[in-house]
Amino acid sequence: MPYAGNVCPMVFADGVLPAEVAAALRRPPGARFHRVALQVNPYAYLVRHAKATAYQDEQAYNAAMVDAFLRYEIKAIAVTDHFRIETSDQLAAAARAAGIVVFPGFEAASKEGVHLLFLFDPDRPSRQIERIIGECGMHSDTEPSPLGNLDAEQLLARAHGWQAVVIAAHVTSQAGACFGSFPASHGFACGNPRIFRPSRSQVPWPSCQRQTRGLSSTPTPITGGVIQWLC
Repeated sequence: MPYAGNVCPMVFADGVLPAEVAAALRRPPGARFHRVALQVNPYAYLVRHAKATAYQDEQAYNAAMVDAFLRYEIKAIAVTDHFRIETSDQLAAAARAAGIVVFPGFEAASKEGVHLLFLFDPDRPSRQIERIIGECGMHSDTEPSPLGNLDAEQLLARAHGWQAVVIAAHVTSQAGACFGSFPASHGFACGNPRIFRPSRSQVPWPSCQRQTRGLSSTPTPITGGVIQWLC
């Protein structure tokens, strides 16, 4: 009786596996994992913050980024500028043209200064995300990286209605969820939703670093790690 791999033979009335069952048995077992980069900065971010870059213009930067995504087999990205979406459009378009899944989004800074990434469905129109940025208190793009008018709890409370996935960005930095400027009464647990913010004495620094491993140690134009802390 024909069967696939090390799966025990199954007995059917005619002694042969149905085609659908045989096809299912040929599929890879278990979950499939993909390499992603969910905190990618667009060229405008580098210019706005006077970051050193080897690229003379956005076109060259975007080409290098897409080349890096393909070289390191990154299947999905999110381009997350600070309370901006239009600055991500060209890099997002170049990545999509190369067959990479792009989650539109932005990086928010709560009024306490804690940074959170808000990611949306790949088909979410930019104009809808612009309105969400407006709800955070952003009506001007004159500041390089402004603070919003909502605290971290308020941002997270609205995430469900916005149909957004939230990721705590660079959690071990001063603007991260581990050590950001939360009021002492706030606690955060991934299912709460609140950000758990232990002090440096409560979480050994090497342990926290292990939870935020990404691609930052690899020489590539990609800014940021892969996934830093997903709640």
